Amino acid sequence: MKWTLLLIVSFVVICFAIPPSKINENEEMRLLQFGPDHKEWVPFSVVEKLICDKDVHFMDITDFNYPEEIKDVEALPIPTKPARQTLVRSILPLIDVNLVTKTITSLSDFYTRYYRSETGVAAAKWLQSAYQKNCNRLPKK
Repeated sequence: MKWTLLLIVSFVVICFAIPPSKINENEEMRLLQFGPDHKEWVPFSVVEKLICDKDVHFMDITDFNYPEEIKDVEALPIPTKPARQTLVRSILPLIDVNLVTKTITSLSDFYTRYYRSETGVAAAKWLQSAYQKNCNRLPKK
């Protein structure tokens, strides 16, 4: 409850920080999800301000195309013991723990990975470069 209230207060403060006369009616609107039951359409200029607020957490879901509810899906039972141990054991030696740590550290160094922010673009370029390096190491067929 405290976090929801903090989120709402932060959002209201940011929204009121932009006078209505400064909001361009032609500005692109983005659908943001702040929690399981809290979605709002906001101007992109507000999104840019929210990115800088470390107390506000959201996901831009504007371009997601998925049903609100998935119905008629039966939940799979939770396994009671490990499965596929042969497969897992064969893959484990292929995992480079140092590379995984380096990747996580590198991604964490970006202030935000929001796709329209400066650091989000840098993160995307870094990921593309990392994947390209890995692809270049694969044997050619």
